[in-house]
Amino acid sequence: GLSISGVNSYDKSCSMKVAIGSSTWACLNTQVFGDIMIARLHTGDAAVIIREKLEEMFFTYERKFKEFLKMVDKLKEYEVSDKDAARQIGLLRYHEKIINDRESNTAIKHWNKNKLYKAHTAWDLYSALTDALKLASARYSLTKHADLHTYFQDTYHTDEGKIFIFDADDNGYISIENEE
Repeated sequence: GLSISGVNSYDKSCSMKVAIGSSTWACLNTQVFGDIMIARLHTGDAAVIIREKLEEMFFTYERKFKEFLKMVDKLKEYEVSDKDAARQIGLLRYHEKIINDRESNTAIKHWNKNKLYKAHTAWDLYSALTDALKLASARYSLTKHADLHTYFQDTYHTDEGKIFIFDADDNGYISIENEE
């Protein structure tokens, strides 16, 4: 779902900041985090500008959320074997350096034992990995999530009914026909 967080000050000592996304939060130190964020100093027509930017944020988020749902549907179409899951987790750990040892071990545990991921689709692997990234330090969490998302977009992109999976042996792409 959609979440909105924001901070503001009565005395205009800090900028007004708003974040929207699937998960947002605001800190006591006036920082906000989310998929889309804006900040505006209390100068000029700040209220009008903030309203315009908020409207733009909602339209942008709606478009991005629809794109994400399409990606989820595509990922659910493709089965991933235990061997392919292990290979991709290894690539994410040692080649891409997106996850660390602790996160890779957690992802493997989720993949093997969590009943939510029993279908063993690309979406299940993505979910197991994002669950594992909950262990990431706050300093690297957003970057790791963004890098993981980009990896899955690049790895599981479609082209004329084919899916392409990263092959660790020759660092190329192998195509697998899309089963209808």
